[in-house]
Amino acid sequence: MDYIDIKHMRVLLLLVKELNVSRVASKLDISQQAVSAYLKRLRTYFGTELFVRRSAGLEPTDYALSLVPKIEKILDEVSQLRSPQVFNPNIQDFSICIMANEYAQLTIIPSLLKTLHMQAPRASVEIKDFNSRHHVESLNSGDVDLVLGFSNHIDPGLIRKNIRREEYCCVVRHGSAIPGKLEMKMSFSDIPAVKFAPSAGNIENLVDDFFNKAGMKNNVIATLPCYTTLGAFFTANDAIAFIPSAIGAQGNYCKLEMPEKMVPFDVTVAWHRKSNDNPLRVWLTKILEMTTISGDTNCV
Repeated sequence: MDYIDIKHMRVLLLLVKELNVSRVASKLDISQQAVSAYLKRLRTYFGTELFVRRSAGLEPTDYALSLVPKIEKILDEVSQLRSPQVFNPNIQDFSICIMANEYAQLTIIPSLLKTLHMQAPRASVEIKDFNSRHHVESLNSGDVDLVLGFSNHIDPGLIRKNIRREEYCCVVRHGSAIPGKLEMKMSFSDIPAVKFAPSAGNIENLVDDFFNKAGMKNNVIATLPCYTTLGAFFTANDAIAFIPSAIGAQGNYCKLEMPEKMVPFDVTVAWHRKSNDNPLRVWLTKILEMTTISGDTNCV
């Protein structure tokens, strides 16, 4: 026999303590024959006697006594395998990488970083643009700790958690003539509109579906690459735009009330299964949830 397992070690420790096969069998809820079999295997493995039989029971040999601290150390280390890893963000140096779409970069990441650095002043954080093709690979390789974006664009094979419910709102610039035109019963189909190029940062089909359901035409005069270009566009153009409500809450925009509410969608955080029990990932996700709960998502 070229190995012993944890049960053998525990039997040896109990025999040294109890000095009696019957009491050890009772404590382990096994038969005396089973204890004797364990002892025989231990003797074969170590190649020497471990106990001497006396009329009152067993007496451990010097060799058996020398094994006790070593075996206790092994069993202690084994028991710690199931203990949660200690993670103290306040004193540890560590790096975090989050892959986030434009929406998250504008409405969640700033507050997240503020809260994160309050709790983890020695943390280094990198934000990468969301990549619908490579986000799973980036998580699997460990290059990225979390991905943050719209549920529609995140791979369903990842562990995912919805952290915010969102919807599009219709906005115009301050001083726009469009609200007055709508009060004069001008149709939405005749109002100039700007849309955004398909990307991981928007779900443009929700806007198209809204117009189709209402039987209206979306009078698009320009397609912009991202939400951050809208403010500059509005300085020279009077048009409507559909943007997520949390982005609308940040910009210098006026909200137009729509005859029907648009279909909502989920903002989601996701991670790879292999990091599910990683204490850094668990902590980071909790901070993220705290941030999104307190964030303002009401379109002004």
